[in-house]
Amino acid sequence: MISFIGYYNYTVILTYISLFCSIAGMLFTVNGWYKMAVLCLALSGLCDMFDGKIARHLNMITEWGKVLDPVADKLTQAAVFISLSFRYPTMRYLVILFVVKEMFMGIMGAIMLKKGSMMDGARWYGKLCTAVLYGAMVILLLVVDLSYFAAGLIISICIIMNIFSFACYIVYYARVFMNKPVTSGKI
Repeated sequence: MISFIGYYNYTVILTYISLFCSIAGMLFTVNGWYKMAVLCLALSGLCDMFDGKIARHLNMITEWGKVLDPVADKLTQAAVFISLSFRYPTMRYLVILFVVKEMFMGIMGAIMLKKGSMMDGARWYGKLCTAVLYGAMVILLLVVDLSYFAAGLIISICIIMNIFSFACYIVYYARVFMNKPVTSGKI
């Protein structure tokens, strides 16, 4: 049934637009059309920023949207990281860390679901990490004559933010599994 995938729920349509822009952004990046890639990235980020807020405000939250939204967000990041790793080889370390972190998050989320629980949205440190990553992606895509030192510095900041976020999520899940109280962690 079409309504199962959220066709009639325009907040999920925003998530579909975000997902489409992610794929288009990756294709533009691979082909060297960096300004178009940034445009797609910006549109994807805007859709990602507002789809959940609109769904909560209008009480149109769906289980499908809860699953699709973070997937679209992570695909956007992965697509751009992988594309940029052809221009900046040090980006490959960030790609590896990103994949490991997201696999951990997926496994922990599945375990929590099996226990009948679910994290209610990203924590502040996850949102901060995402904001830094998006900022870095825009700089690395738009400034084509960026020195390798500057690019390496930006990529290093992204790696540090990912490690920080990963460590915070490890602590969060450890506390959850030990039945210790956790702060909401939401902004």
